[in-house]
Amino acid sequence: LYTDYIKNAVWIGQIDASGDPLDALVRAYVTNPIPLTTRYHPAVNKQRFLGKWVKEMGANAVLFFTPKFCEPSIYDHLIYKAAAEEAGVPYVRVDYEEGMTSFEQPRTTIESI
Repeated sequence: LYTDYIKNAVWIGQIDASGDPLDALVRAYVTNPIPLTTRYHPAVNKQRFLGKWVKEMGANAVLFFTPKFCEPSIYDHLIYKAAAEEAGVPYVRVDYEEGMTSFEQPRTTIESI
């Protein structure tokens, strides 16, 4: 199991704490192009990244769990869909409501596939 959500906790990488804190955050953000759905960086090929992960992890399927009405997630879905197709693994996108307190409906959807 790989989740992009967990990676969001480390999306900037190492920060040089010796100088101005705000400048250090900006420098870390710009110079560490980590492929995440939460950010865009022109040096990152998200399709290649996901295809590589699928192959390295030996995944037999890809589940896109995306918030409803979130354009960045929907745009990334098209990129990730192409990566899953290229890797030859089945995929499905399941939407969820922001602020959900129960994930039974998405769970039922996934279990029925």
